[in-house]
Amino acid sequence: DSFEAKIIFDLKAADPEALKINCYDEAVWLKEAKPERDVVKRFASFLSKHATIEKMSKKTGNPYRVAWLAGHNIASFDVPRLTAMFKRHERFLGAEIFRPLDTMQLAWWYAAGSNTAFENYSQTTLCKAFGIDTTGAHDALADTRMCVQLSKALHERARGG
Repeated sequence: DSFEAKIIFDLKAADPEALKINCYDEAVWLKEAKPERDVVKRFASFLSKHATIEKMSKKTGNPYRVAWLAGHNIASFDVPRLTAMFKRHERFLGAEIFRPLDTMQLAWWYAAGSNTAFENYSQTTLCKAFGIDTTGAHDALADTRMCVQLSKALHERARGG
């Protein structure tokens, strides 16, 4: 299963270099972008379908479930942004935000344990080091698919495969 959404944003406030790096296409955005509140609602629904982590409410004592989040540099980039976005819309972020599965952290562990040196720890650099196709890098869905392959490669190498 996958989730992808483009969010309407203020183009004048955006960094032109960031737009270029992140595959911004004005025609695509005009056609596909939705208001942030709508994307939050849809993503919350997506997360609830994948909620497998049992938690306990400190306020009520009732159990509830949240979904895993996974990504590259997700702990310091995506999680704070998702948390702020959900807070803006007063919605519950049904995800494990304190223990996201982060391939950047996994790569650090792999490098330390195998005495491997990488040029840097960007997802593209790591994917190239493991022979993973980086076509479409910096497009959200392409990056997600690359992240899955990177996770598999790091786990395989760590096991000696």
